[in-house]
Amino acid sequence: MYIQSLDDLFRFLRWWYETDREAAGLPEHRVPAELPDPLRRFYLEFGRMTAIEDEPAPFNTQDMLGSIADLEYEDGMVTFSWENQGNWSCKTRLGEKDPPVFSDAGMLWDEHCEGFEQVCDSLEHFLVTLALQETLMSCKPLWGLENDPQEGDLLIAREPLWLNGRYVSGEPDHQFHVAREPKAIFMGYQGFWLGSKTDCLDRVLKRNVDYREIQ
Repeated sequence: MYIQSLDDLFRFLRWWYETDREAAGLPEHRVPAELPDPLRRFYLEFGRMTAIEDEPAPFNTQDMLGSIADLEYEDGMVTFSWENQGNWSCKTRLGEKDPPVFSDAGMLWDEHCEGFEQVCDSLEHFLVTLALQETLMSCKPLWGLENDPQEGDLLIAREPLWLNGRYVSGEPDHQFHVAREPKAIFMGYQGFWLGSKTDCLDRVLKRNVDYREIQ
């Protein structure tokens, strides 16, 4: 199930959410033609889900992948993603196949950052990281783990899903793994996280693993 392309991401999300393009996506006439290819394709596949406002929302919990109505256009760029408290945003160039992503997130930790800087050379890569992070963070239930679980801590087999994903820091700092039965996603980023669609913790982790329930 390892993700190597946007098509792989779409297959994973359809499997995870048990949906299809007809139910989750937007029709062609609703998606602006000038959007860069990865963003346009994402809205065609999952655009309806980006507009869900219930908490936790599929692509709008920790950070936000904006809906079509949220997009902001200026000087040949489109702003498409925001931190959940509005501390930073991300934008990319219009009309390109796979443009880089720029963010002002660095202003939070780098006194020399003067605004938007390139954080990822591929919008497609960035979208995979963002979509998986939000899929994980919108899980109910969601657990925070004290440490990255090792194979001896697990009651199920997990496999790599997306490794060294780049996000707003510009570093390859997102690591994702997945378990198929029960469905569960693991993320290593600013801690360790486990999300599922069912209360399956006792089927995933051994009792000696420290955790806290988030939602």
